[in-house]
Amino acid sequence: MILDIKTSVPIIVGITEGIKRLGVPSRLMPIISMLLGIGYSYLIAGNWNSWGEGLVVGLSACGLWDLGKTTILNK
Repeated sequence: MILDIKTSVPIIVGITEGIKRLGVPSRLMPIISMLLGIGYSYLIAGNWNSWGEGLVVGLSACGLWDLGKTTILNK
């Protein structure tokens, strides 16, 4: 099963931002984003065979989050 990137990346970006606001250090956000992507793929597919797709989704969410941080906040 191929994950729907249009919905999964924004969901992971939002969850990652919520976790960050709870006080988790920003340097851990890429790892958390990748783990969320893998977990999300397990929830959607129902098995661990799609972990690679989940990793790609997590990395995409991490890149989108970092891009937004650097372009909007000038950090």
